Amino acid sequence: MPLVQGQWLLYALLLAVCGALNAGLYPGCVALAADRLQEGERGRAMGLVAASSNLGQVLGPLLAGGVLLWSGSLGSVFAPAIVIAGLGVVTATLTDRRSVISRW
Repeated sequence: MPLVQGQWLLYALLLAVCGALNAGLYPGCVALAADRLQEGERGRAMGLVAASSNLGQVLGPLLAGGVLLWSGSLGSVFAPAIVIAGLGVVTATLTDRRSVISRW
């Protein structure tokens, strides 16, 4: 017996899980910025965290909708998300965080 019956119920379940995980993401990013940076750099860093989070909330559904319209498959929406997340991890690994904050 499957856990959920129908694609929309599965979608609702995944949204609930993503919402629960996302509830800890933003406070974690802000806490990491506060912990790692000096007092004078924290405001700028938290502003960048907030701006990038809001930009992602606006652009993410637009990009996902475009990919969905182009491909016609809900599964194909996740491929660009994985690429973008991978680029974020590589960028975060290769950049010196203090120099990025000081430039902004």
